[in-house]
Amino acid sequence: MTGIHDPVKLTEKVVSFLNDKYHRDDRSAAEFSMMIAHAHLGRLMSKPVLAMQLIHQYYVGKFDNRVVSDADTTQLALYSNMVDMLLGHADGEDTHVQTTKNQATELPDYFDHFENIQDSKHLVIAISNLAFTTLLKQNKQCAIVYDKDTICKIINDHEMKLFLTAGILTQKQFIGLRFKENKSYMFLHKTLQENLAALHMLISRDDNNEYMSLIKENFNEPCSVLDCSQLFTFTCALNPVLAEHMSSCMMDVITADCHDRVERGVDPDFKLIENAQKLIAIGFVEGRANGLSMSLTLTHFTIGGSSPAMSPFAERPKMDMLYCAAKCGVKSLNIRGMHHDMYALSNLQLFSASSKHTLEFLAVRDIHLKLFDLTKLKYLFVCRNSAYYEMMHLPVNFTEVQNQIADEFISKTLPQLSVWRVVLYWIQLGDKQMTLPRSVRSICLYDVAISEWSRQHLMEWADENKIEFKVLDKIEF
Repeated sequence: MTGIHDPVKLTEKVVSFLNDKYHRDDRSAAEFSMMIAHAHLGRLMSKPVLAMQLIHQYYVGKFDNRVVSDADTTQLALYSNMVDMLLGHADGEDTHVQTTKNQATELPDYFDHFENIQDSKHLVIAISNLAFTTLLKQNKQCAIVYDKDTICKIINDHEMKLFLTAGILTQKQFIGLRFKENKSYMFLHKTLQENLAALHMLISRDDNNEYMSLIKENFNEPCSVLDCSQLFTFTCALNPVLAEHMSSCMMDVITADCHDRVERGVDPDFKLIENAQKLIAIGFVEGRANGLSMSLTLTHFTIGGSSPAMSPFAERPKMDMLYCAAKCGVKSLNIRGMHHDMYALSNLQLFSASSKHTLEFLAVRDIHLKLFDLTKLKYLFVCRNSAYYEMMHLPVNFTEVQNQIADEFISKTLPQLSVWRVVLYWIQLGDKQMTLPRSVRSICLYDVAISEWSRQHLMEWADENKIEFKVLDKIEF
């Protein structure tokens, strides 16, 4: 179907197709779009697999004559509806043959109102076990596509036939020598596999410690933080204890990556930090919508500017809850321009007092604050004569104040820090002689106004102390 990446075109095509097929005229793409906007669900429409579930629920009337609640539109709710709908495709097959090799026997009360899931509990338990095993217990190269032997170690032939009939599993001809019979098997979508794997970790009688070890083993690199996004979201909706552990693992990985990058003279990956913050926020909202309370770990923050990192929050009280839960022990802050965002400024103050002995990585832009005594700081990015912490009242003669801040920062504050890497951007240095702390390993100037004499002096000092020194005209993050 063309236009699948455009939510509007996708909605129009699907609703038009269904209206033609079922000869209906009481459903329209415009009405659906209004419902989505009213319920603040635009973020879910960016994923076609979720968009299709929302369209399905709208079309069959699940949202008729009532307000759509948060619990109706969590990702757990949408995927549970998907599983329930797919199991309905196996209607007429013998779905009551009991499974083997599964310890769990019951599902959470949450699934009581899903008719097909209730009628096929043993199948849901079996497919959840398969999803978990293939996703987390196998080599990552085999986590998505696998052969029949792999499947039959976990489920029997009859169950596999039912899952293929339902469409939860798909079978494809494989051109190559890797699989016997040239057939490969996979879940309908990786996110469905992750949804079922999260369910298994809740219903299985195995010790949570095993799952914590597997999570740490599978998601121990920066690239893996976002790879586990859907598994994390579903875990937040089902299992707060594991969700808290996963969030802690993610933050530990990012902290280690920041240390490694700064030691190599590279800036922290602030894009990764922003995406991880958004992921934690989504998981937090998902858990709250399902009535769960949890204390997720969030020690790396982006605040202010046009950052979408907090876009999952439709209401600021929810943002407050996450901020307050994470205000202690912050490791990194990427502070963007927020002169007029007093709400963001108040949260910055909330972080500052409790994190001055833990903050290691700091990037400040467009906010004229004094740099406070940060005893653990390893990385500092300062932009536009910005400096961190106490808010100043800016007089009319703004340029003069900028110069005063720069003078104080360069002559008094910077030499007292224990930073490894210093990045200065768009700062007026002129003939000022910089005195850097002994701890500095690399310094980078982006578009900095500095006299030739000062630049030469800085280069000689860096060369003498074997410090990396760069002058660039383009910022890298």
